[in-house]
This record gives sequence, C-alpha cells and structure tokens, in this order.
Amino acid sequence: MAQVKIKVNDKIPEDLYFGVLNENEEEPRKIDSSEVFKGKKVVLFGIPGAFTSVCSSKHLPQFVQNYDKLKAKGVDSIVCTAVNDPYVLREWAKAHNVGSKVMMLSDGEMSFHSALGLTQRLPFAGERGLRFSMFVDNYVVKILNVEEPGALHYKISGPEHMLKQLEELEKNISAEFDHEKKHIHSSIINVTIHSINKQVVIVSAARTPVGSFNGSLKKLTATELGAAAAIGAIEKAGLKPEQIEEVYFGNVLQANLGQSPARQVALKAGCPRSTEATTINKVCASGMKAVILAAQNLALGDRSIMLAGGMESMSNTPYYSPRNAVFGHQILADGIIKDGLWD
Repeated sequence: MAQVKIKVNDKIPEDLYFGVLNENEEEPRKIDSSEVFKGKKVVLFGIPGAFTSVCSSKHLPQFVQNYDKLKAKGVDSIVCTAVNDPYVLREWAKAHNVGSKVMMLSDGEMSFHSALGLTQRLPFAGERGLRFSMFVDNYVVKILNVEEPGALHYKISGPEHMLKQLEELEKNISAEFDHEKKHIHSSIINVTIHSINKQVVIVSAARTPVGSFNGSLKKLTATELGAAAAIGAIEKAGLKPEQIEEVYFGNVLQANLGQSPARQVALKAGCPRSTEATTINKVCASGMKAVILAAQNLALGDRSIMLAGGMESMSNTPYYSPRNAVFGHQILADGIIKDGLWD
C-alpha cells in the first residue's frame, strides 16, 4: 500500500483527469478536476472495484439511498471513483439504478489515486484504490476517512458516518462564526471553518515601462500590456500559470478591447480556460480595487493564489461616434476624456 498523501485541509490537485461515460453516451469523455470540485461541495467516495461484494451490497447502494440526506446538508454532488474503466462503471451504475444521483468517475490510469496516495495491492486484483470517503469544498478536503487496506473493510467510509461528520462540521463552523461575527459582515456567513482572517501576502510584483502618449508602446493594447506584467509577476513568484485560481484586473478605457479584458490577460499569461477572471472599473482606483478584492478573497479562504493588477492604454482609446446619426456633420467624442477623465 502506498502512503496516504492527502490530508485534511489539503487541496485536490487541479491537473488530474477522469473518464466519464453516462448512460446516454456512446464514448467516454475526459474531464478534469475543475469540473468536479471547482466552486462545489462534493462528497467523494472510492471503492476497490466495481461489482465486488461489499462495494455492490453496501457502499454504492447506501450512498444512493442517502442522496436526499446528503443534499440536505448542502452537498452539491455525490461522486464515486474507482480504478475501473468507464464502461464497467457505467454498467455497474445501471445495475444499481444510480441515475443522476452519483457521478461515476473512472480512474483507470490511477492518476487520481496515485497522486493522493490512495492505492493498495490486492491478491488476484493487482493495484487498486483504497476504500475511502471525503468531503471536499472547492478543492479543499474538509473530511477524510480512509479504511484499512483490503477489499472487505467498511467501517468509516459510508454515508451514515459522513452525515454525522457533516453535522459536526456545521456545528464547528457555527461556533467559529459566532466567535468572529463581530468582525465579519453578515453576507459572508457561509465561510468554512479555518477560512477566517487568513494572512495575505504579496509574493511578487511586476510592471511594464510607462510610455508617453502615442509613444513607443502605442502598438500594444491594454490587454497586451497587462499580460506582459502578469507573466512577469507569475515568473518572479516562481509559480506556474495553472496555479492561478482567479484574476482581478482593473481597466477603465475598455472600448474596442473586446470582451472581458481581464480574461484576455489571464489567457495571454498562460492561465487555463478554467481560471476565473473579472474586470474592475473604479476609474483611477481600478487597479488598487482589484488588489483589495483579491486580498479579501484570499483572507476568507475562497482562493489560495490570485493575480491582481491594472492596465490602460490611452494611445489605443478610440473616438466615439453616435450610432443614430442620419444626416449632417457629426462630432466625435474622445474616449479618454469621456470615459476616463471627466465626470
């Protein structure tokens, strides 16, 4: 048996993949961790193998039976994973009338189980997964139950035990919130335990040169300038773009930049398409407001690593012409003045 690597309060890696094959699908499809865990509260249980005795008589059926109770605890989805191919898991789910109550994830290549250290070697079966259950809140493991090695052990990974733990977690969260409520606005009552008042640090900073109006940087759009600074900040921090969980970027003069300038920065900086991005417009304070909002997300534990900054290119800001003109001379409005300088 491999040593269990995952622990409570650890994050599920975002670069892991599973195979999925639903009843109405002909071919398996590949999904990554973000589709399973991002922004969700998930109860995940693992079994040594489909169609085996304990897994078929107790583990899967009991999670199906307790679906409503788990959902009542705020669980978004119930997920089962095993070191079986997607076709086997689909047939197993059909045999137990699982329907849409449990998502079946194939880890036939053992990337998930190996990364978390949840593997064991069984007689006549080879490398398999340990029997386990966990509660994951937006990638973060809040509850973890791992059975002893062997195909028949089934004591702490079932839904009844999980329901008791979720109830205890609710009590802990409530107690933590009561302790901190003098300092926390009521709108964030749903923060999870241990997520309050985390220390936030700036690990790196980068900027482009400041060019003059219509000067040497005039060929670069605001998003291109923002991306250059973002790439520099990520490299200086010793991070990889895929580690950035969310991007906030301030930008005032957005005309003709295209949709979602902050998302353009994220993609141009190498972040995956799953990285969330939000553009902030607070006029001169846009970039600073982006940093403040990112710091708040980090302090509350909603994110672990964020990229924040600001960008502008006055040289590329267009003139505006009214669309309802039908006849006569028209006056162009300077986008810099109209949207960036004058109230």
